[in-house]
Amino acid sequence: MQLSEDFLVEFFKSCITSKSVLELGIANLKDNFLPTDSHQKVWQQIVHVYELEEVMPTIGVLAERVKSDADAGSILVKMKACRVTDKKDMIINQLESFLKEMRFKELYKQVGTLYNQEKTEEAIELLAKESEEIFLFNFKKDV
Repeated sequence: MQLSEDFLVEFFKSCITSKSVLELGIANLKDNFLPTDSHQKVWQQIVHVYELEEVMPTIGVLAERVKSDADAGSILVKMKACRVTDKKDMIINQLESFLKEMRFKELYKQVGTLYNQEKTEEAIELLAKESEEIFLFNFKKDV
């Protein structure tokens, strides 16, 4: 399961306008959540600029860094036109919901594998521990 392209435009825009959103993304977003190589390139450049140059990236800087990828350039054009003012909480809540669902699906797969290997007790322990962590997972304490 991956994040939608429309959500990512808003999320990326939020990342270049809000340090707290960017830091949540860096801590939680994985490349396999992104639908295309171009989305991965844009995300990697956002993170690269922030971590190595210690500044929030701009659309212009990102455009220079991905100029050989027309699809990445198209994502930046959409980001430039996107308005996310006063939508930070909504975007964070959607990312949180997505991450909970991804963690649940991974847990479900792990429990099934253990059960099929006749490791029922281990599966039950894993389910009890991880399901509580998933239930309690939220960004409100981080933002």
